[in-house]
Amino acid sequence: MAEGSEAFVWYNSDRLTTDFFEAEKRKVADNENRMKVTILTGTYRVKGFIEIVPGARVTDYLVEAKNFIAVTDAEVRDLNDRHIMNTPFLNINRECIQIVAPQE
Repeated sequence: MAEGSEAFVWYNSDRLTTDFFEAEKRKVADNENRMKVTILTGTYRVKGFIEIVPGARVTDYLVEAKNFIAVTDAEVRDLNDRHIMNTPFLNINRECIQIVAPQE
């Protein structure tokens, strides 16, 4: 192995964790296909991201969706604002959706 080219590079674990999450945040911010939304059903409020074609509207997405829509990085709360769960992926039945609002 050439001098100066170690197989492993050691980092402070706190710094590595911080760097990893900062990199993940940048990936999300750079992904133009993700739109942050709030979805209301008769029972729940879901905040998360949907994957859309750049320049498309939420209405276009819903019209083209099948029976379920995929939400990533979802936070689910009941209508009294009680936290139910966080999950990296959630399918929501289109028939249960009452309101979808894009978030800034």
